[in-house]
Amino acid sequence: MRLLPVLIALVVSALVYAFVFERDRLTALLPASEANRSDASAAPAPDTARDEEKTDVMRVVAQRSSARVIDSAVVLRGRSEADRVVELRAETSGLVISEPMRKGAHISQGDMLCQLDPAAREATLAEARAR
Repeated sequence: MRLLPVLIALVVSALVYAFVFERDRLTALLPASEANRSDASAAPAPDTARDEEKTDVMRVVAQRSSARVIDSAVVLRGRSEADRVVELRAETSGLVISEPMRKGAHISQGDMLCQLDPAAREATLAEARAR
């Protein structure tokens, strides 16, 4: 690791801290301008101090603006992946008579995935008994 970038980062961090958190102390250290010195050195008369307090006006800047519509929609593109992959295997053979669930469909425990023809199963059972 190089030393110069680390030192520069530390100096910048210290300056940001000083400008943000210690602003009052920094402005107190700066020399006052000519106008501030003359005002501070000359003691104002009691009447003028009251007048200055009364005429202390806050300045305001006005700006004309017009409303416009801003689209707040965000277009995102991406690809989703399944949380897990489950492989189903049949325990018996037979003819599927119902439409099976589509690939990627959400299912829960106890849902019927497909229905097999019971007649084929009965025929297979009768054949097994005959043997």
